[in-house]
Amino acid sequence: MKVREMMTTNLITVTEEKTLREVIQLMLEKNISGIPVVDGNGKLEGIVSEWDVIRLKRKLHLPDYIQLLEAMLNNAHPEEFDTDIARSLELLVKDFMTKKVITVTENTSMAEVTRLMVEHKINRIPVVRGDKLIGIVTRRDAIQAMGKNLGTQ
Repeated sequence: MKVREMMTTNLITVTEEKTLREVIQLMLEKNISGIPVVDGNGKLEGIVSEWDVIRLKRKLHLPDYIQLLEAMLNNAHPEEFDTDIARSLELLVKDFMTKKVITVTENTSMAEVTRLMVEHKINRIPVVRGDKLIGIVTRRDAIQAMGKNLGTQ
């Protein structure tokens, strides 16, 4: 089975100039865990995943909800937390996206996609034609492909 048979082509994408706030809102609204980053011509520039957002939180030392609550209860300066969070939500995608992206073509086998996902510990792989994004294949797609193969044997 080839990627073209399983990939999603109705894509949700963002540009490098979107903010963390916009990315989080989009992930929540669309119930997705990763978004390809493209330029105005559809060229793949990177990808933003939930992992990138979580990693960013650690890198910026953003407070956990519990830390924020403790600060409020202890009459610390919760406004500093609010300021830090507000500032970080305005970070641009280009500053925290994954730039080195594993990609495949529409003619790649689903077996190869599965191997790449396991080897690189990734949940989605953009599908490109040249440098243009044309689709995405996810873990769910890989599992569905396995299910179809099981049903035909």
